[in-house]
Amino acid sequence: AERSATPQLVVVETGGLRLDPAVIESFEADRDVVVVVAREDDPARALQDLAAAPEDPAADVIVGLPDTFVQDRPDVTFAEVVVAGTERLPPILGDTSPGAVPITIRDLCVLFDRATVDEGDVDAPRSFADLIGEDWAGRLVIPDPATTLEGRLLLDALRQIAPDEVVPSWLDIAAALQRNGTVVASTWREGFDTQFIAPARPDGPPLVWGGAGMPAAMVAFEPELPPAPTLGVVPTTCIRSTGLAVVPVGAGQPTFAVQFVEHLLTPEVQVTLVDEIGSLPARRDVPLPDAWTRFALRSTGPLRPTPRAADEPPLAAVWTALLDGTLTTDDATGPDPTSEG
Repeated sequence: AERSATPQLVVVETGGLRLDPAVIESFEADRDVVVVVAREDDPARALQDLAAAPEDPAADVIVGLPDTFVQDRPDVTFAEVVVAGTERLPPILGDTSPGAVPITIRDLCVLFDRATVDEGDVDAPRSFADLIGEDWAGRLVIPDPATTLEGRLLLDALRQIAPDEVVPSWLDIAAALQRNGTVVASTWREGFDTQFIAPARPDGPPLVWGGAGMPAAMVAFEPELPPAPTLGVVPTTCIRSTGLAVVPVGAGQPTFAVQFVEHLLTPEVQVTLVDEIGSLPARRDVPLPDAWTRFALRSTGPLRPTPRAADEPPLAAVWTALLDGTLTTDDATGPDPTSEG
């Protein structure tokens, strides 16, 4: 009976983030509260649940919300969370609510198997435009842009390609990837583990859309996999996803919720937020584990997701429309990738 009277803080994990149980235990140790962890794998559903019951949210804290999903739902607002040390955190997308606090970053890029290049088969790709030629036909695997966060971020990176005489719009690149035999996996994990790494290697596609931190994550978390190929990264293709922690307006335990977000930003917890999907801690001053220092690929100056215009269709719908022929590259060019809006 005494235990049931203890306040409960409901923390919902989403966006692939999984908190180490020690993070929960260390928070409970100094407070009269029990943390209940729930999981919603679909960030869009987590936000939809908030929109459906804004005054009585099921969660006190949501962790791992990708910034792109938050930007797409301006109707969902969060309690303002003021934490110390924000100068150590990366900027977040557009006019995202001030209640959204970055806790992880993850850079997604085109990765390639260096052995394929070293054997003299083809030159290393340098841009998305290189991937639509004959040399790389049928040799790239991507997660489905119509259904996955990672695939959507690929389209967002394509969307920022500056048009030129060869590539009039980003739609031309997207359509060319479809025509060039790009392998579309149902999830990024299926594409990376099954198509790119094992058991299809060495006959699988030598290019994959995946996290720059994946070589380190494989060393740290997946020793049962076959030895990873030595990977290279195409830096011009990288785009950064930021995982956010938010406190819903109407949270039942607002004080503990804010304290939990502050807890996630302590150096001791930040260093635990490296994970099997290649994420890194958001704080720039946190030393990385040895595997990340030695094996993580570097993405200098990654792109950032950009807000869509109010009348611009969802990127997933654009990809599907290109596939089924209801949209052609002559129909639209998308926003000016050099604009600030």
